[in-house]
Amino acid sequence: MAHRSRILKLAALLAAFVAVVVAVALTAGAFKAAPYYQSKDGRVVAYLAPSGGADLVLEVVDSEGRPVDFTAFLSGPAVDKFRDIGVVKGRGRGRIAIGEYVAEAAQLAKKLGYKPNEVRFGIVAFITTIEKQGNETYLLTDIISIPVGPGEAVGREVVAKVKFKPRFKVKVDTGRPPNAAGDVAQAANAQNTPPDTMDMGCVSPIGHTTCYRYRATETYSSSAEGVPLLITRVDSYDSKYIYAVLHKHHIDLNSQTTTSISFEMSFAVFKKDVNNNDFEVQAIGPGFEIVLGQQTKKILLDLSCRFAPGTSAVCYSGTSMFTPANSYYAGDSILATGLVGDVRAVKYVLEERWCYISPSGAVYCGQWTPTSVEAWGVWLAGLWGGDSFLLYAEVSNSPYSRDDKLGYLYQSMLELYQLGKVNTRWLPDYYVDYYSISWKTLVSSSQSSNYFAIGIPAGAVINWVILKRGVVLPDRISKGLDSLSVGVSVGTSRIDVFSYYATLDIIAKTNVYWSPFYYELENYYIKMEDKYYNVPVAIVRPYIW
Repeated sequence: MAHRSRILKLAALLAAFVAVVVAVALTAGAFKAAPYYQSKDGRVVAYLAPSGGADLVLEVVDSEGRPVDFTAFLSGPAVDKFRDIGVVKGRGRGRIAIGEYVAEAAQLAKKLGYKPNEVRFGIVAFITTIEKQGNETYLLTDIISIPVGPGEAVGREVVAKVKFKPRFKVKVDTGRPPNAAGDVAQAANAQNTPPDTMDMGCVSPIGHTTCYRYRATETYSSSAEGVPLLITRVDSYDSKYIYAVLHKHHIDLNSQTTTSISFEMSFAVFKKDVNNNDFEVQAIGPGFEIVLGQQTKKILLDLSCRFAPGTSAVCYSGTSMFTPANSYYAGDSILATGLVGDVRAVKYVLEERWCYISPSGAVYCGQWTPTSVEAWGVWLAGLWGGDSFLLYAEVSNSPYSRDDKLGYLYQSMLELYQLGKVNTRWLPDYYVDYYSISWKTLVSSSQSSNYFAIGIPAGAVINWVILKRGVVLPDRISKGLDSLSVGVSVGTSRIDVFSYYATLDIIAKTNVYWSPFYYELENYYIKMEDKYYNVPVAIVRPYIW
């Protein structure tokens, strides 16, 4: 009996061991077989793995594959703002529970009109590490986005593998603070480590040290704002010869070509100690993504509008006709079509404070103070109307007024042109009675990245909203916001799909000379490809002469 009992115990132990090995193998196999997101350069790869709860695991290595000692500050879009999610620390690997945020993201999906398994939201990660260079200490920062689906992340572990490539560094003051003796005395009386000391990074683990954090401090938002995907700027001279202007949009997802579409976030990073008025624009990754899922086809936008001088616009949603609220085309006008979206600007600030960490672990910290570094990002999600995006169409006859939204968009583009942040790109001249331009035309002409093919001027839209609310931002911040766009990225390498996403057909009364041009934003750093690109914005001038 004793012998038989030992055999049964051994068999049970062996079965348990095999189960563990199989589980580990399955998990590892899933990692290798099914990344649901991968940047083109492979720097950011995200997988899903079985888990008891919703967790995010960050695995951070340098360019040589060596683990990085990092602190990452996470935030993401919630129902009415961007909120801080938490901090992840580790040497090469760290974990954080995100179940609470995933539940909030599911509520945001419902507010926008989607089911939680139809969308993903970008979690913004400011990944930092400390670097010593001689006698100086620097904080290195890399900003990325990790798309997380509120439906698919429930009961799953999101594993994001990141190759750390910082875009900027900040010198850290490591000198002893003036009130060091007082800090030591108060530290001696401290009973427990304050909880918030876990939500920061520090230069050193003991003694007097500088600690830091990135924090989402402000969110400006408009939850239902018309956002143009195509703008035609016509003046009175053009309109004398124009018979009609046609805007057409057809955006869909299907299993044969495009299984996802994302609106990519961009950031303007300011370092006042370098140049008070200068900033770098970085496209960090997905902010909002729609996935096809189990469907074979999903139409996102089916909109066409006909604009004719001296008349009101006529638009169609599929085969259903409607007239936009502001629709009369006077002649010196701006014509726009697109979608209604939730558009936001979020401000991040790098803050620092002195702390004294005693050998026993007691901690005393001073007050947080902002540094010279701040970053502003723009985010956009299209509102779902049941069978497509909610539609937007508008005519403005006030192209020089900054009080008018379309007027503001156009004037801000001209100001950026004068500052050297925007370029004009001319298209071929023709003597004909018909000219056609599409998003594909612009993408091909600018040779932009598939990861940020077209720029939607969401930054200027939300900046106009902020101004209308009576808030005046510093001029350098305002110019930075106007420079920010939300990029369109599709889950395919084919650019012919952009032929249908937005098309402009201009019909003249007779043959005329056309010299059309459009605007492009210069020197966008596209993180997913580690290159600078010019990004076309679909603001087109027909320019008849």
